[in-house]
Amino acid sequence: MYLGQLFSINTDSEIEIKRRISYAWSKFGELRRYLQDQIYPLALKKKIFQQCVVAVFMYGSETWTVTKKMAKKLNATHTAMERKMLDVKWQDNITNETIKQKSKIPNLMDRILRLKWKWAGHIARMTDNWAKDLMMWHPSSKRKPGRPRKRWAEEIKKSHGNNWHNIATDREKWSSVEEAFIQQWRTTG
Repeated sequence: MYLGQLFSINTDSEIEIKRRISYAWSKFGELRRYLQDQIYPLALKKKIFQQCVVAVFMYGSETWTVTKKMAKKLNATHTAMERKMLDVKWQDNITNETIKQKSKIPNLMDRILRLKWKWAGHIARMTDNWAKDLMMWHPSSKRKPGRPRKRWAEEIKKSHGNNWHNIATDREKWSSVEEAFIQQWRTTG
């Protein structure tokens, strides 16, 4: 545990993501009176939700290695909270897309990917090598049988190749290709 985030040597973010989901539900429960009561306008609910619940949800998310399975879990939790805010039950047969259109709250995974992209650019532009070494570290121990675990930088490498560090040193160019990274993640995960 460091600064409220659980770090793991084996690059498994699943435990931390589950903790964040639990903390977000806890915060949502604390603010239930404001978020679920229909006397408050949706604009106020959205502001409280974004600043209090989503902030807890996404703390440290730029360091996560998110798999499709975990992204699905994050989006399901986010949508469930939106449904509660709008007082929409599953029995009402309203689709998640309709919920997203009504609430107009930005997609959680898009926000996480933007933070990760900005963090990657920041790391690439750092003058201290220890931060880069830490983010790109590969353990020297023998790997267990099966598919290798997804590493933090693999998503960025898939989008912009092994020389993404060179692109990231140019701040303007790096921010201009951010949307392409998010679009690629949406399609391939």
